[in-house]
Amino acid sequence: MYSLLTQAHYCSPEIFDREQLKIFSRLWIFAGLRKLLEKPDDFATRSIGGISVVLQNCGGKIRAFENQCLHRQMPLQWEDYGNRRLACRYHGWVYDHEGRPASIPSCDQLYCFNATERERLKLREFSVAEVGQLVFVN
Repeated sequence: MYSLLTQAHYCSPEIFDREQLKIFSRLWIFAGLRKLLEKPDDFATRSIGGISVVLQNCGGKIRAFENQCLHRQMPLQWEDYGNRRLACRYHGWVYDHEGRPASIPSCDQLYCFNATERERLKLREFSVAEVGQLVFVN
């Protein structure tokens, strides 16, 4: 039996990038075990569909956000897993359980966000499903 796929389908970075976008970014992907995320502020980071994602225990609920600060796009969590609040080490932006900035150092002096602008600031969030002790992200 001959495959319809060429050698390039297995080796091409362009085809792999296209698959990440068209296939893997649309599926429920296994992200980890619930046991890693038992305590408040437990986190795990994963690359899903080519996007860095942080799974964070937010007051008992597992949430998945893009692992990128809104300010300078630095990773929020650097390790594969651990326990720390959702905060950027680069300039100190701290995020709440909804992915909104709870604290922005020198916000009024540096950024002068009005209420509408501040309300629009939110980390990109992904859907999470727990099946037994397994955690999936879409």
